[in-house]
Amino acid sequence: MPPRWHGPARAEGEVKRSLRLLRVSAVLLAGCGVTLSESDWRGPAGSNWAKDSYECERDARLSVGSGGRETFREVRSLTEKCMVARGYSKVPAQP
Repeated sequence: MPPRWHGPARAEGEVKRSLRLLRVSAVLLAGCGVTLSESDWRGPAGSNWAKDSYECERDARLSVGSGGRETFREVRSLTEKCMVARGYSKVPAQP
């Protein structure tokens, strides 16, 4: 038995639903990254920025889990504390 044709209204509804799901996914994924900027930090002699920032962010994510805006703040805070513990210091913001 061939599938029933439900008309353009149903197809349009499915497209809108797919686009809505895509938008929600994009918003959720955009909020996932903490990404510290190397130019905002001074590291100790012989430091490896890429390795240290990656490991600090990974460890922070593992300890916090996933969630909304508060989770992002917590991950960023833990990541920054980890970087300080490794000998990095934040460069003061320029006015």
